[in-house]
Amino acid sequence: MFKHLRIIEHKGLVEAELRHLGKINIICGKNNSGKSTILECISELDRRKPGKELSSADGESIAKDSFRELGLSPAQQKEQQEYCKLISKNILEREIWFTNDVNDFLREVKTSLESHSRLKGRPFPEGLLQTLFLNKFLPDPTVLLLPPHRNLEPIQLIDVRRIPEPHGIGILNNLFHYGTQTPTSDKKDVFDRIGEAFQYISNGYQFHISQNEANQAEIQFAFKDAAFYRAEDCGLGLQDLLVILWFAFDESVEVLLIEEPESHMHPEMQRRLITFMKDETDKQYFITTHSNVYLNSTFADRVFFTRYDGRIKVEDTTSKARILSDIGYDITDNLLADVIILVEGSTDKPVVEEMLRKLGIFGKYSISIWCLGGDLMVHQDIKVFSERNNVFALIDREAGTSSVKREAFKEKCTELGIPCLKTARYSIENYYSLPVLKTIFGSQVPDNFKEIDHDIKLQDQLNGLNVKSKAREIVREMTLDDWKGTDVIDFFSEIKNYCEEA
Repeated sequence: MFKHLRIIEHKGLVEAELRHLGKINIICGKNNSGKSTILECISELDRRKPGKELSSADGESIAKDSFRELGLSPAQQKEQQEYCKLISKNILEREIWFTNDVNDFLREVKTSLESHSRLKGRPFPEGLLQTLFLNKFLPDPTVLLLPPHRNLEPIQLIDVRRIPEPHGIGILNNLFHYGTQTPTSDKKDVFDRIGEAFQYISNGYQFHISQNEANQAEIQFAFKDAAFYRAEDCGLGLQDLLVILWFAFDESVEVLLIEEPESHMHPEMQRRLITFMKDETDKQYFITTHSNVYLNSTFADRVFFTRYDGRIKVEDTTSKARILSDIGYDITDNLLADVIILVEGSTDKPVVEEMLRKLGIFGKYSISIWCLGGDLMVHQDIKVFSERNNVFALIDREAGTSSVKREAFKEKCTELGIPCLKTARYSIENYYSLPVLKTIFGSQVPDNFKEIDHDIKLQDQLNGLNVKSKAREIVREMTLDDWKGTDVIDFFSEIKNYCEEA
């Protein structure tokens, strides 16, 4: 299992470090942002460099194993102690060492020796120190990459010599072979465990492999005790699941890299799959995904976000994912949205959606609207949003203590670099068009009501009429000209410009 990894030089990636890895490591990001490139690097021995947190004890053992080549005799106790301290000091200067840091280590030790009063001038055991340093790292585990397009081949000519391939070819042959072994054999045990896992994850489906008259292995699926159907007549998710399970049970594979395991699987099946991986297997997983199921901090030990702006960049967002999950937000929205707009409450959401639709950007870009809870928003930890520059906030001015709380929230946004509009008018409802209000509510708007006062709550002006209940219909009826010259249209135009220029 990898604890830390440095990956280098592939396609648009120059270098990236994946630190403090766990059992389930998720890599997410938009399309063409570098997710597949990361897995390709991890799968290639020359592009992945394992890392480790070395201790002073590691430094002392390196020193003790190289005393002789440094020219130190057993009698030179003082010099040996100094040499141990020197090596340990160099080791502790970095939190994490990677295997390709070996030249840095050698250079730093050599420099320290040359400036040391007791040790300078002695032979430098470069080759031995290199070997001793690299021996501190565990042997590379076996790694396998499952591509996004997997195909089980539901009918295959029986040939048990075929080696299963990551995209699915040859798996059916081997499943057939394993299933026909004696009940006490290791292979039959693996077959049975795959069957149990398949039934659990698919919530009741079974598979059966038979030999037809053409000497072909053929797989069929059945739901619980219903009739079996040919694989071609069933969902692709069942075949995809079998490919993943085959390699999840393959003892020769220690680290499994899976691209988009959510393909053809509904969310419940995804949850059961990730639960099985975490609780029932002893492998380490690296998973690329667009699914919020796998981003759930209950399952994911580490979450990395990729983006591309001329080169691939990788950001560890694990702590952010956990914070957002704890306060009830969807981490997928935060990581994958082009823009996030923070609003006070749920009644603001249709207003924002309709405004963005009128500006022609709501369907064109991925825009998430998050409600912060009115007066409670000042207590929300919005720092988790501030690490990205795609966040905007819209709040009402209101009056009294509510206005004070909103001003405090706006100040917090300013500190964190989040553009925030506190409306010039009492609330967003005070921007509504009076003719449209009369069209929507008819006689509920008094005939003698001629003008909206911008500084008084609109509901109070209309004798308690709840205009928020039909916010979407109101804004949909209004034109952009109705908003012309207001701070609100300027705010949404800023969002539009951001989307088009990003």
